[in-house]
Amino acid sequence: MHRRTLLSRGALEYYLAAACVALIVLNVALKIGAIVLVQRTQSQDVHAHPETGWSVPLASGEVALDTGAWTRYTLHDPEPWAPLFPGGGVVHLGPSRAPYTVAMMHQLRCMDALRHEFTRPRVERDWAVAQHCLNYLRQAARCRGDTHLDGYQYASKPRAVDTNPVRRCRDWRAVYEKVEQIQREHALWMQEHDTAREEGPRRVP
Repeated sequence: MHRRTLLSRGALEYYLAAACVALIVLNVALKIGAIVLVQRTQSQDVHAHPETGWSVPLASGEVALDTGAWTRYTLHDPEPWAPLFPGGGVVHLGPSRAPYTVAMMHQLRCMDALRHEFTRPRVERDWAVAQHCLNYLRQAARCRGDTHLDGYQYASKPRAVDTNPVRRCRDWRAVYEKVEQIQREHALWMQEHDTAREEGPRRVP
């Protein structure tokens, strides 16, 4: 009787050990599966447009953004701002070539629009544009929900936003590459369309 008890205890310990190993293996498999799923999801922008299929492949790496480098983009010099939204940030998509503005470039264009309004005499300012851009940037900031911490900045002492100004960001070059690709394709399509319209219907001899 005593021997049977020992044997059953040994079997129970064996099964418990096997169950623990199985749980560990399952846990590792689930973690690997989750990592693969996240990486696969991050390989494309999850905000794909349902009508046009627009999406931007995201770069696998990150970039370091110097948040203190603000001296290049000044209030009175429009030249550095224009390259931030090439072609106005507009892309033509779908069979009808409908125009859309890429959100990141819409935000940058709004910043430039506000900059421009600040430089104009008060009586000449376009308050409708300013109101639109202020609200659009407000919505964009809340949508992104950036939780990085910035050093508090006193209004009487303007300086760089962050005392430790290097921040890890998504590589925005992928967005520019996609936009420029779509704009080139649209320009080629327009050229071919104009040529076909100028030639008109071909005469059959």
